[in-house]
Amino acid sequence: MAQQSFAALRPTLSQATLACLRDDFHFSTMTPVQAASLPLLLTQKDVVAEAVTGSGKTIAFAVAAVEATARLERGPIRVVCVSPTRELAAQTSRVFATLCKAHSLNSELITGGSTVEAPERCDILIATPGRLDDLLSRAILDVSGVELLILDEADVLLELGFALQIDRIMKRLPRQRRTCLFSATQTRAVRDLARAGLRNPASVSVKVNSGSETGKTPTELVSQHVICRAEDKLRCALDLLKTARKSLVFFDSCAAVDFFGRALKAANVAERGLPIINALHGKMAPKKRRAVWAQFRECTSERVALLCTDVAARGLDVDDVDLVIQVDAPQKPDTFVHRAGRTARAGRSGRAVLLLEPHEDAYPELLRLRGAATTSVEVEVTGADELRTSLEEACIKDRAILEKGTIAFTSHVRAYLEHRLPYIFRWEKLDVGQ
Repeated sequence: MAQQSFAALRPTLSQATLACLRDDFHFSTMTPVQAASLPLLLTQKDVVAEAVTGSGKTIAFAVAAVEATARLERGPIRVVCVSPTRELAAQTSRVFATLCKAHSLNSELITGGSTVEAPERCDILIATPGRLDDLLSRAILDVSGVELLILDEADVLLELGFALQIDRIMKRLPRQRRTCLFSATQTRAVRDLARAGLRNPASVSVKVNSGSETGKTPTELVSQHVICRAEDKLRCALDLLKTARKSLVFFDSCAAVDFFGRALKAANVAERGLPIINALHGKMAPKKRRAVWAQFRECTSERVALLCTDVAARGLDVDDVDLVIQVDAPQKPDTFVHRAGRTARAGRSGRAVLLLEPHEDAYPELLRLRGAATTSVEVEVTGADELRTSLEEACIKDRAILEKGTIAFTSHVRAYLEHRLPYIFRWEKLDVGQ
């Protein structure tokens, strides 16, 4: 089907918005989710939208929100957008700020760790749920004029345990507002939320046609898996990093990210071809977390890689990530999709590689049945023993790193014991001695 231009959209967009999309975002045609949802959003309907990661959901709801706000009298907050993490909220805030500037509107970002509480003049508010719930409970924000509530990445909002906060937020906003819910997956909890909080919503579901099957990953994504021993995983990941310019490497715990980030630096692993490697996880101080993410996102002159947890797996849009490595398989297949979706975004190509141990070889078949098929590739691993020796020496020299390694190991064992797919990730098959 031919792509539809923003200019051909009905109801029509304002000239200010069209110019902003063209000149600032360099967009002239709509993605499928934008073409399907914008006509509904612009006609004042509640909307539930499901689409794969990187499909342009943020532009869809931001354009609709700004268009609606521009037609209203200036006054109290008109739009509230709730995002699950600080990083995603900051990213969404930048999109809103650009569109708002074209209409002389003001947007404000409020997250945990920020000092802003009651912005003097704010048309559109972007916030994380915990912080917003706190401010509303203390009656600091005037939300009497809110006309639109946007729940971005609704499934992860619920997965992260914000159901009660979302419920309280919705009850404190005007009852006659509109509500729009955007998500990459439609879980039972998301459907229950839509039934409870939206009025006769229109549903939008955009799938990807991948060969003969309906897939959950973009067609531009090359998704692969490698079977290797547990002790070879890190060596394999480092070798893969040499093939890419900007990469994300996922581990199953904050402790693992912290340990490997510090240990690789302490061991002075600076092989030819390796990118600059940094770490990002949810237990970092907010200021440092923002700085690390900004450095990774904005880097264009050097090859970089970020070791991370699932804090970076949802919604965050870095244009030029060309490789995603999953050292540890996620607890749920949907999380695999979200991790892999950090590359091959908005029509760009990308590669995602999942590292599995030999006894985990049934996992790719499960992914295929869930619409996220991967292909098997062989990678020759050499130098794993030398790398392991370097890391052991770093632990011997620095007791703090040794302690972090112990915590990381304990976290990995616990994650395996509590895995939601125990018939694939079997504890008795895990070689803890390695």
